Amino acid sequence: MESNKTQVFDVQPDELVKRIAEEVALKVGVSTVELPESLLSRKQAAEFLDISLVTLHTWVKNDILRSHKVANKVYFKRSELLEDITTKG
Repeated sequence: MESNKTQVFDVQPDELVKRIAEEVALKVGVSTVELPESLLSRKQAAEFLDISLVTLHTWVKNDILRSHKVANKVYFKRSELLEDITTKG
Protein backbone atom coordinates (compact mmCIF):
# COMPACT_ATOMS: atom_id res chain seq x y z
CA MET A 1 0.00 0.00 0.00
CA GLU A 2 1.38 3.35 -1.04
CA SER A 3 1.37 6.21 1.43
CA ASN A 4 0.83 9.83 0.40
CA LYS A 5 2.80 12.34 2.43
CA THR A 6 2.55 16.09 2.26
CA GLN A 7 4.93 18.55 3.81
CA VAL A 8 3.83 22.12 4.37
CA PHE A 9 6.25 25.02 4.64
CA ASP A 10 5.71 28.76 5.09
CA VAL A 11 1.90 28.64 5.19
CA GLN A 12 -0.13 30.46 7.82
CA PRO A 13 -2.69 28.24 9.63
CA ASP A 14 -5.65 30.25 8.28
CA GLU A 15 -4.37 29.86 4.72
CA LEU A 16 -3.85 26.12 5.20
CA VAL A 17 -7.41 25.68 6.50
CA LYS A 18 -8.72 27.67 3.53
CA ARG A 19 -6.77 25.55 1.03
CA ILE A 20 -7.91 22.28 2.59
CA ALA A 21 -11.53 23.45 2.62
CA GLU A 22 -11.30 24.43 -1.05
CA GLU A 23 -9.87 21.03 -2.02
CA VAL A 24 -12.53 19.18 -0.02
CA ALA A 25 -15.21 21.32 -1.66
CA LEU A 26 -13.87 20.40 -5.09
CA LYS A 27 -13.85 16.69 -4.26
CA VAL A 28 -17.38 16.78 -2.83
CA GLY A 29 -18.69 18.93 -5.64
CA VAL A 30 -19.58 22.00 -3.62
CA SER A 31 -18.86 25.28 -5.38
CA THR A 32 -17.89 27.33 -2.31
CA VAL A 33 -17.28 26.70 1.35
CA GLU A 34 -18.01 29.38 3.93
CA LEU A 35 -15.42 29.36 6.69
CA PRO A 36 -16.01 31.23 9.92
CA GLU A 37 -13.89 34.34 10.12
CA SER A 38 -11.06 33.97 12.58
CA LEU A 39 -10.85 36.41 15.45
CA LEU A 40 -7.83 38.56 16.20
CA SER A 41 -6.61 39.18 19.73
CA ARG A 42 -6.04 42.74 20.95
CA LYS A 43 -2.34 42.44 20.21
CA GLN A 44 -2.93 41.02 16.72
CA ALA A 45 -5.48 43.74 15.93
CA ALA A 46 -3.10 46.48 17.09
CA GLU A 47 -0.30 45.01 14.99
CA PHE A 48 -2.62 44.66 11.99
CA LEU A 49 -3.61 48.33 12.26
CA ASP A 50 -0.06 49.40 13.21
CA ILE A 51 -1.27 51.19 16.35
CA SER A 52 -0.57 50.85 20.07
CA LEU A 53 -2.75 48.87 22.46
CA VAL A 54 -3.65 52.16 24.15
CA THR A 55 -4.91 53.60 20.84
CA LEU A 56 -6.82 50.38 20.14
CA HIS A 57 -8.52 50.63 23.55
CA THR A 58 -9.38 54.30 22.95
CA TRP A 59 -10.88 53.58 19.52
CA VAL A 60 -13.04 50.78 20.94
CA LYS A 61 -14.12 52.99 23.85
CA ASN A 62 -15.05 55.79 21.40
CA ASP A 63 -16.99 53.37 19.14
CA ILE A 64 -14.57 53.76 16.24
CA LEU A 65 -13.87 50.01 16.20
CA ARG A 66 -16.23 47.09 16.85
CA SER A 67 -15.04 44.38 19.23
CA HIS A 68 -16.37 41.03 20.42
CA LYS A 69 -16.07 39.64 23.95
CA VAL A 70 -15.53 35.92 24.38
CA ALA A 71 -14.91 34.54 27.87
CA ASN A 72 -13.95 37.97 29.24
CA LYS A 73 -11.46 38.56 26.41
CA VAL A 74 -11.77 41.06 23.59
CA TYR A 75 -11.43 39.98 19.96
CA PHE A 76 -11.74 41.63 16.57
CA LYS A 77 -12.76 40.51 13.09
CA ARG A 78 -10.26 41.54 10.42
CA SER A 79 -13.05 42.46 7.96
CA GLU A 80 -14.73 44.67 10.56
CA LEU A 81 -11.45 46.41 11.37
CA LEU A 82 -10.94 47.25 7.71
CA GLU A 83 -14.53 48.40 7.34
CA ASP A 84 -14.43 50.50 10.52
CA ILE A 85 -11.21 52.33 9.69
CA THR A 86 -12.32 53.09 6.13
CA THR A 87 -15.82 54.29 7.05
CA LYS A 88 -15.17 55.92 10.42
CA GLY A 89 -11.47 56.70 10.37
